[in-house]
Amino acid sequence: MFPKERAGSGLLNVLLFLVLPLALMFTLNARVDLVKPYDFDEMIVSRVALQPDLSALWKILATGQSPHPPLNFLAVRAAYALLGVSEFTTRIPATLGVTVMEICLFFFVSKRSNAAFGTVAMIFPLVTLARWYAVEAKPYGALLGWTGVALICWRYAARGNRYRGWALAGLGIALACATSSHFFGALVGFPIIAGEAVRSWQRRGLDWVMAAVVSLNYWPLVFFVSILKAGARVHGVHPWQKPLGMNFILTSGDLLLAKSAAPILVCFLVAMGSRVLGTSSDSGKVRFPLDEIVAASALSLLPLVAFCGLRLAGIKVIEEKYVITMVVGVAILFAWSLYRFADGSMKAGLVFAAIVALWTGRDFDRDLRVARMERAEAVNFSPPAAANALGPLPIVIDPVVFTAFETYAAPPISGRIYALADPEMRLKYKGTDAPDRSILLNPAFFGRHVETREAFQATHRRFLLYENISDFPNYMLQKFVDDGAKIELIRGGPEERWYVITL
Repeated sequence: MFPKERAGSGLLNVLLFLVLPLALMFTLNARVDLVKPYDFDEMIVSRVALQPDLSALWKILATGQSPHPPLNFLAVRAAYALLGVSEFTTRIPATLGVTVMEICLFFFVSKRSNAAFGTVAMIFPLVTLARWYAVEAKPYGALLGWTGVALICWRYAARGNRYRGWALAGLGIALACATSSHFFGALVGFPIIAGEAVRSWQRRGLDWVMAAVVSLNYWPLVFFVSILKAGARVHGVHPWQKPLGMNFILTSGDLLLAKSAAPILVCFLVAMGSRVLGTSSDSGKVRFPLDEIVAASALSLLPLVAFCGLRLAGIKVIEEKYVITMVVGVAILFAWSLYRFADGSMKAGLVFAAIVALWTGRDFDRDLRVARMERAEAVNFSPPAAANALGPLPIVIDPVVFTAFETYAAPPISGRIYALADPEMRLKYKGTDAPDRSILLNPAFFGRHVETREAFQATHRRFLLYENISDFPNYMLQKFVDDGAKIELIRGGPEERWYVITL
């Protein structure tokens, strides 16, 4: 009843275990893409991509306003040229990147097991934080896609078959594009280096051509050094990222993988049941190549690799999402472990795939509800009645949430919204001045009403101040308290508060 071939290469296998689940996952992604409003970072991506020409785009990157390599912006720009400007098209590169990662995981895992376990690996990242970056116009979705392509190409190149030349070319392109999408894409080469170390030991010699191709992962760092320097100059003095410490190794795993703990536990309980019932298969005795196991393990340990590398480089800050590609390695090891634990049972593999798919569907449904709520909040944003009775006063909002409200609120309201930049004030009250320093490089780039606090206060002696308590408490409130301004709370609540400030 169930096919026994390991590779999952038959047309029926590909249709049932790859195409149908992939179409379902892409549809779930698209539903969120179409509803979710821009957040601050996505709005910046869109505005960089919409620059009139490539020279203007490069200038923004090279001045430190958006200190990222250019490939993701160019991909969004291409999507705009083909399909027009919208939230959906802004996110297409990220969604396609995650889709490519899923395809690569399917073939990478099913080649050493069977198609059902390929599906398990393909879906697994979507029960981790990687799912969220499939619906955000940031470079992490593309980074995941290039990681998948690099692994597949490395496998074919390492096995030395007739496709080796094409595989080497694909590997070099994938590694260079990973670093050209996000500077931490330079970590993608490490698991391949680890796998190559094992292969070199086994074959008693270094594959010099492979080594040269893998080095392409690091060349973009040379070409984009001006962006790195500008980013360090603007964002590196008092950075907003978390300090790098030993706890990063644990917190990154917790943040990226915590939501997958329940389906992992359920799958292994089912696998134990499969062993008890004796539903075994000879395919479960397959030995996985040591170099591929080491590569997947090294990919899973990227937080440790990043910690050691950054310490050696003298870099003291990082964010957990920078090592998001670790979920690719975890997906491979998870699927292969289930395959061995369940003795290669295709029936068990189908059950595992169903469990992970159900969790994924539940998570996407929750994401869709959150996206609809966020859009409704932005569209319906308006001061309380008590504030409206005072006249059309300006509304001061934290710059991080300013772009969403300015973009989606009704015109009479959006025209009153201001974001104020003051590096010294943010440094005093928040411990960083990086966002404000970036904004002041070109305030008009961030919105119509973005200006310094001093300039705003020179022309506005009375205004409204809005703060979102749970996400972005407005630190400016403390500044106005310290300056002795008259502050009147006109609406309080657990989520948001409105004040009237009189200077």
